[in-house]
Amino acid sequence: MHAEDYHRVVDAVGLGPVDAFGSSGGGMCGLHWVVAHPDDVRTFVAHEPPVITLLEDGQLAIKVFADIVDTYRRSGFGPAMAKFIALVMHQGVLPDDYLNRPAPDPAQFGLPTEDDGSRDDLLLSGNLAMPPFEPDAAALRSSAVRVVVAIGAMGEGGLARR
Repeated sequence: MHAEDYHRVVDAVGLGPVDAFGSSGGGMCGLHWVVAHPDDVRTFVAHEPPVITLLEDGQLAIKVFADIVDTYRRSGFGPAMAKFIALVMHQGVLPDDYLNRPAPDPAQFGLPTEDDGSRDDLLLSGNLAMPPFEPDAAALRSSAVRVVVAIGAMGEGGLARR
């Protein structure tokens, strides 16, 4: 999850420990980095890390993310990104029938409706395809690294904020 990359950068620059900020997936990667290489980091701010494994609907959320990745591989950027946007806009716990609902129309989000055949989107081909992440809470608590989990003023009930 990029922790080794972050470590190599800090090591190469020779300026550690550093203060760092990561938002969304970067927040999750940073939490992993803090556990793997605590000597690299003094303070880490994790802004709305979508640690879905800790949610009451976490197992369903994992399936929804897998469906988004499958949609990307099968149908391309527009349909998959429309599903992703609908997911992050959803407020509250995901209903049991979430995956059975009609897929959102990519055009409603200004996304392409045709598949151009490319599969090079970093979010859809890389980050979302990573295995579900559950932070090592005990290691984070016992670490000398100051970890701050931050949330925005808006987005109450959204997936990353829950």
